Amino acid sequence: MSKILVVVGSKNDFEKCGELFRLLRKLEIPFSQNVCSCHRHADMLVTEFTGKKLAERGVSVVIAAAVAVANLPAVLAGLLVAYPIPVIGVNLGGSTAQDIA
Repeated sequence: MSKILVVVGSKNDFEKCGELFRLLRKLEIPFSQNVCSCHRHADMLVTEFTGKKLAERGVSVVIAAAVAVANLPAVLAGLLVAYPIPVIGVNLGGSTAQDIA
């Protein structure tokens, strides 16, 4: 069972999380990773990342990383509001519409 779930907004964001993954492995903290965009995968987000499903998977913390926008961590936090699973939002950089398009 994973203690930490890392959710990124796109496949390209995995590279930007490389140091996070190395640190988690070094500290021997179990984690899993998923790609889920609020915009492109909204259905999957609200069906697969519910508090109940994450609790059943043993997730105790969610790290939501995306470029420039806070939508992903905000949506995940809303889905988990009834569960004691904190969501940490990580901005992976970029600040213009061109950067996040």
